[in-house]
Amino acid sequence: MQLISTKRRKVPVQSVIFIYSAAPTLVDTIEDEEFIDKLVKELNKATTESTANMDFESPDYELVFKSAKDKKILNIGYFKKVMYLGVKGRYWNEDEDLMYQVDLELPID
Repeated sequence: MQLISTKRRKVPVQSVIFIYSAAPTLVDTIEDEEFIDKLVKELNKATTESTANMDFESPDYELVFKSAKDKKILNIGYFKKVMYLGVKGRYWNEDEDLMYQVDLELPID
């Protein structure tokens, strides 16, 4: 089992990522375990930078990781374009004000 470590908890990632637009409207769903595993590994080892004192536009999408039992285990923002917010990446954790240096694109249109 892969884990995303956060300041407050370790979050097991198991099966599904729901992708929402700002509306919030469900845009897509990712169930590809290989992709999810790769993303989680990259987030786990990523360099991060605090965004607590930065002003920037909201991410294009909100990713909601859910377990096989439909329990929400992590929310993270995703930018379509690579952003520089202390580090270059696409993934931002609003709860912890952290930008991850991960530029892995989501497999969506």
